[in-house]
Amino acid sequence: MITNIFFLISCTFFIIASTLHLIACAKSNRKLQIITKPMLMPLILASSILVLTFRWPDSKNLIIFTSFAITFACMGNIFFIRQERIKMLVFGILFFGLSNLNWIVILFPSIKLFPLNPFFKIAFILFYTGIIFISIFTGRKLSKAKIALITAFALILCALNYATIATLIGTRTLYSLLQFFGTILLMAASYLYLMNLCGKSTKNNQFFVMLTYLVAQALISAGIIMMIY
Repeated sequence: MITNIFFLISCTFFIIASTLHLIACAKSNRKLQIITKPMLMPLILASSILVLTFRWPDSKNLIIFTSFAITFACMGNIFFIRQERIKMLVFGILFFGLSNLNWIVILFPSIKLFPLNPFFKIAFILFYTGIIFISIFTGRKLSKAKIALITAFALILCALNYATIATLIGTRTLYSLLQFFGTILLMAASYLYLMNLCGKSTKNNQFFVMLTYLVAQALISAGIIMMIY
């Protein structure tokens, strides 16, 4: 009962903090963005851990890797606050990459349990090659170091998406569908951010980056949690 109450409280605070942050992005209120951004992922983490504790000790590994994934995403968010500085940008991308790697570790057994046939594998290789090429082409005017980071991050995102597709085809469950849509939105958020980094952003680009990113993280987290239930 107490855990349920704390879960509802953390979810409520996440919705409030997300709403305030999105308003700050839409209004270009830098001060409010800096205040609310570091709150977002810790609130998702708190909600996830509170739910997963109901299945302890079966949920032990999920709690560990989910904690790492969301913590690294939180650190990425913090570094991206000062993204105009190259070192902060590098660390931000690094921590987001580590976050996605932890999600992949959770879903990796699905790749082994539900191998795709050769036709689908070739199709996905071509699809992901296209995504990486588009990412490189979009950021072609950036420095070589930034392009290398973008390419590495795109590869990790494609691997994460592949893991969710394998899980979706193999299990055909609601949680795998949430994970899949979460990774699609995460890829969209990453591309919107890349456009912003290249100076090709449109009006309210930051708003849409954070909107797709927050929904993506919420869907992936919810999909991971539902695996144990």
